[in-house]
Amino acid sequence: MKADNYDAIRSATSVAAAINGLEDKLGTLQPGKLADVVVVDGNPLEDIDTISRVRMTFLAGKRMV
Repeated sequence: MKADNYDAIRSATSVAAAINGLEDKLGTLQPGKLADVVVVDGNPLEDIDTISRVRMTFLAGKRMV
């Protein structure tokens, strides 16, 4: 259980990467790192349910349909 939405999102991204020893390749959006990104309708920091409203997905920097 996490205190807030920010902690929950971090647990699924940067914290998970660090636990698995992959923080130099994954977990945050930085130059040189691998990145798959979803664009959602809304602010997941305010309402975590917005992560279910995906508008765009990018895999390896390419927009998917």
